[in-house]
Amino acid sequence: MLESKKEMYIWNKGAWLSFCVNIKSQWDYLGNAILIYEAREENSIRSPKAILYGMQKNQEFREYKLRLLHKLNGFDTLMYAFPEIHTSDSVSRYKGYHVFDSSEDIKQRHKAGKALSCFSLEGETNTVCVAFHDGHKINDDGDVIHFLTFNYKTGGIMDDKVSGVHYCGFQEGTEETITKDELNARIDEYALMLPLIFKGKNFVKQFTLVYSDWTVLRSDYQEKNKGIPCIDKCLFGESLGEQDV
Repeated sequence: MLESKKEMYIWNKGAWLSFCVNIKSQWDYLGNAILIYEAREENSIRSPKAILYGMQKNQEFREYKLRLLHKLNGFDTLMYAFPEIHTSDSVSRYKGYHVFDSSEDIKQRHKAGKALSCFSLEGETNTVCVAFHDGHKINDDGDVIHFLTFNYKTGGIMDDKVSGVHYCGFQEGTEETITKDELNARIDEYALMLPLIFKGKNFVKQFTLVYSDWTVLRSDYQEKNKGIPCIDKCLFGESLGEQDV
């Protein structure tokens, strides 16, 4: 903002203000420069103005944009927190499951009660699969993926419910192979196998499943054995602390 003896010019308060205040004296002072400046600045904010206008009129549009903004800000935070990943030439693609070093590694984790990353295949009920390298990279043997199956059955004596989460026994199955193309065509769900461990008690290979859509294993849903976590009244009492989970 410049102030002369008789006139006050306002240029930095928005495009509409520059055209409405002292426009005649601004033209006399700046000539055509003010027209170029205003056109350039107006074009530069055209896209943000359209987004802001849409956010005022439509709740779904506003929610989508705010979610996108939150996601992008999160990506920026991760990029600065892990610069060595950002500058890497390798590309990490989402698989939805972890590939362990060997089947023996998986068996040891299952026996010791450690979490396992798994997936399920269409047409295979009460069975999950845990992938492993079998001593070499996946792409070295014709795009074949090795996996170890685990079978479970709800509604039996191994069922347990703690804090609204359902657990059952998971028994080791067979080692199998599948091509990557067939896997991509048949894969149904991604999940984590999480163990049930009580302090001072032996682990008896009871696990639950937490799926990638945040549903969980449900022993009371016989059709697909999954659903949202159930409410457990012990969460609001003293009995939870007595279970030593």
